[in-house]
Amino acid sequence: SPILVRSPVWRVEMKEKKSKKIKKGTNAGIQVLLCILAGGYFLFFTSKIWMPNNETLIEPTSLYARQVMDRHEVYLSQWAYSVKDRAMEVIIEIEAKDLVSEGIEFEAVDRTAGKLPIKAVTEHTDYLVLRITDVPEKWKEISIRLWEKGQKKEQGEKLLRLYTNIDKVNKVAKLPQKEAIDYDIDRLKAQITYDSYRISEHQEKIDELIEENIKLEKRIKELETANYPSEEEAEKAEKTVGNAESKIVSNANTVTEKTKMIEELKNRSKELQRQINQLKDEEQKNGSDKK
Repeated sequence: SPILVRSPVWRVEMKEKKSKKIKKGTNAGIQVLLCILAGGYFLFFTSKIWMPNNETLIEPTSLYARQVMDRHEVYLSQWAYSVKDRAMEVIIEIEAKDLVSEGIEFEAVDRTAGKLPIKAVTEHTDYLVLRITDVPEKWKEISIRLWEKGQKKEQGEKLLRLYTNIDKVNKVAKLPQKEAIDYDIDRLKAQITYDSYRISEHQEKIDELIEENIKLEKRIKELETANYPSEEEAEKAEKTVGNAESKIVSNANTVTEKTKMIEELKNRSKELQRQINQLKDEEQKNGSDKK
């Protein structure tokens, strides 16, 4: 049978076809890669719209941190939030600098929804219990703006802002409407809770200092029993021992002070609990009288 011999021209045509196929495949791959990159950039730059980043939320006001106004000093002692009731309960301690105080006015503002309904459920010269209602379902940040009566809230330097956010607010199951005496009890309970927190902080510091002193005493023994080849090294060790002994004394004094603070806080909490029990007894008596 005849043998077919393919010409060099045919081979060149085949190479050109293969080259075109490779180029088409490469172009398609580049297009897919570009689409993936474009989609990634789109998701990155729009992620804050469809997936809000809570890390950017404003830092909430610290509990019992002193906030200074012209004629008052205020301390936030509680900010509770109930999803079910769509309500918040905020307790603010007040110290007036003047003997006669005209009081403080307030409003609540959500970052996106604007002003929210707020009222004082109980109001005294030394504290306020505020109730915020109709809290938006998807709220992120809420502020309470305070200004002293007789001053315009538009005066920026006179306006005090307290903040909370959805991540840090104290979430509770329910916040029903209560009698004034019950809000007074809530206020005292908040003070006891804060005292417990301060006690734990002091105790934690005490434990750290005691542990440090144990390590320092161990190091002193090592330095005092070691052999030193030169007088210079011996003097250096002696100086280190002196510094360690001073630190031990300082730590021991701090432990004594903090132990005293803990005792004072425990006594204060006992007194607050006594006041709570007294209010509960009054409430029970009033309820019995009504019957």
